[in-house]
Amino acid sequence: MRTGLLLGDLHCGSMFAPCPEGFVTHTGSVHQPNICQRYLNTCWHDMCDTLPALDWLVLAGDMVDGEQPKDAAHFIWETDALYQIMAALELLKPVLARVRDGGAVYILEGSRYHTGIGALGDEALGRMLGVPRRGVWSRKPWLLLNVDGITLDIAHRQSMASVYPVRVLESELQAVLMRAATAGEVAPYAVIRHHTHNEYLVAARGLRVACAVPAWQVQTHYAQVSVSPNRLYSAYIGSVLVHVEAERLRRLQPPVWFEPILYEHPRAEKEELA
Repeated sequence: MRTGLLLGDLHCGSMFAPCPEGFVTHTGSVHQPNICQRYLNTCWHDMCDTLPALDWLVLAGDMVDGEQPKDAAHFIWETDALYQIMAALELLKPVLARVRDGGAVYILEGSRYHTGIGALGDEALGRMLGVPRRGVWSRKPWLLLNVDGITLDIAHRQSMASVYPVRVLESELQAVLMRAATAGEVAPYAVIRHHTHNEYLVAARGLRVACAVPAWQVQTHYAQVSVSPNRLYSAYIGSVLVHVEAERLRRLQPPVWFEPILYEHPRAEKEELA
């Protein structure tokens, strides 16, 4: 069995996301985590302490929050994009330590708003981590990962469905099967997506499975002032372990299965009328 970790939407730099303790910002001050960040840091450290040895790690986009120009940077604690990447590196150190010698680290492109035009934030993070360049870039827009003959189809973005979100996974799984049939290929056995900050979701079709990975950022101000703050709310944050065992195909069992690492999202704040 081979095991990897799916970790995305960290949004380091956001006041709604984990941050490294004692981090010195670009102004020379030491950042003091807020109440939300202290809770998220506790969850983050628990995950890091309980991770198994990893054969690979996917950093699946939006690892930093960016400069937030639409909100005049009101909801970030570090406004310098380079320092956000440095903070993300600090958070990732214990995760990277779980990657076996000879294991692989992959960086996916996130959304342009957070990681910059040309995905420069993703590329800078990849190069600072020493991720090998495959062709020109360290980051990848779309990852087809072959693990012992079993292909995983991994990307950052997916469609947003306010009702029945699992149908998005089912639709993408169908698209994967159709593309493979057209190309005369064996279809990937797993489809993995991030981006929507949704629940941990799983869909299956025969021996093939699809998974939506939750975020590490709690509900933001952007979501709270949206047309439906209740729909843009996830009960959990976290990451997902993915296990691959090609031998299971002989027993007509799915060769890929998931193990979520979930933590409760803080409850929505209520006002008490005196």
